[in-house]
Amino acid sequence: MSKSRNILTLAITALILGGIFMYFTSQSSPPETRGEKYMHRLKNEAQGGYTKAYHLIALEYEKGKIVPQDYTKAREWLQKGADLGFGNAQIDLAKYYYHGLGGEKNLQKAQEWYAKAEELTDITTRHNLGLSYFNGKDIEQDYSKARELFLLITQSPDFANDKYKTETRQATSLLGFIYLKGLGTDRDENEARKWLQIAADKGNESAKEELIKLQKNPDQKAE
Repeated sequence: MSKSRNILTLAITALILGGIFMYFTSQSSPPETRGEKYMHRLKNEAQGGYTKAYHLIALEYEKGKIVPQDYTKAREWLQKGADLGFGNAQIDLAKYYYHGLGGEKNLQKAQEWYAKAEELTDITTRHNLGLSYFNGKDIEQDYSKARELFLLITQSPDFANDKYKTETRQATSLLGFIYLKGLGTDRDENEARKWLQIAADKGNESAKEELIKLQKNPDQKAE
């Protein structure tokens, strides 16, 4: 009887110790957060050949919201995406070289990556590249190149595709502004009205406001 009781006691003790071990193990290895799961999924997608995932991972390291901000890691992921030919990764990598984020500042390499992005024909890349030239924050301002890229967007077979409505709406609005102001080209109010109207029809509020101003004062120049 005593022997059976000892065996039972040992079994109970083992169960208790096992439970304690499992508890502390679970405490030392907390479950993945939603952000960690998202990053894990993106990295798997990148390894599976989804090139956009490289850019998305880089953006998370740049923002520093779900992972610690790390421009060096962001740059590494941008480099991988850029090498695989993803346009937005090429544009952002050029910005990193232009400003020296996460590594060396190299204006020549920045220009080289911008040039590579210019070879791509998708609307999103052309839109983002056009904005870079228009704003002049991450590259030398060049309204002529911005206009050229925005015009190429309007010639794309995907111009009417709602998937790119945001890009086409802004591109046509800025085209209108470029012609109205005479930025990098001769001022042409007829061209300005044409592109502003297209942008307004796509829902761009700034274009609508500019058209109203033109109706009230046909000879006005953009403010």
